[in-house]
Amino acid sequence: MAPDAIRWVGDSREWPRAGLNWTIGGDWDKELIQVRPSIFDSCPETTKKWMIHETVRGLFIDGLEYQETPQYRWMMERVLSAPPEPNWGCGSTEEVHDYFEVLIATFQSMKTKGYLDQSQLHGKDVKKADDEIPVYVTRSGELCQGNAGNHRIKMAEILGVERVPVIFWGIHTVWVEKLSNRFDMPPRESVLFWVQGSDFD
Repeated sequence: MAPDAIRWVGDSREWPRAGLNWTIGGDWDKELIQVRPSIFDSCPETTKKWMIHETVRGLFIDGLEYQETPQYRWMMERVLSAPPEPNWGCGSTEEVHDYFEVLIATFQSMKTKGYLDQSQLHGKDVKKADDEIPVYVTRSGELCQGNAGNHRIKMAEILGVERVPVIFWGIHTVWVEKLSNRFDMPPRESVLFWVQGSDFD
């Protein structure tokens, strides 16, 4: 899928849980998402995923040291608090430093080897298989990034990667109904037909 095809972004932890056939009702796609900003533009702190956005920009566009990024400062504050608050899998200052070394190495790998999907990175590790960029579909059929893959998709944008692997985690019930009516198929079949017939460029 082309990164630019994913127009919206949100925190999927704030949304209702997906139900049968990955469907999600409610107004999450009206109230809890924002337009996903271009990595080449700075954005205000009120923007969803602001900290990640500005950290990736700082590291790989502006040439900052990772210690100068907002995500590093935030992570260090958490692990140095009493009691420590682990975040991004880091519970100590050493783990925070290791985290950023891996982040930088990931960018360099993507730059030299291209964007590798989870099976290429982890082989047959089932736990990693569904760790691709999560995508949700709004009531109007637009694509919204969920709560993971934020660094990866922004790195891909910087490097001009044309397509990234994604995994569909949810689709609005209204869009399912529209597809079912459009294709005159049961809901599940209509969604699969739509996905398989779309380029998402």
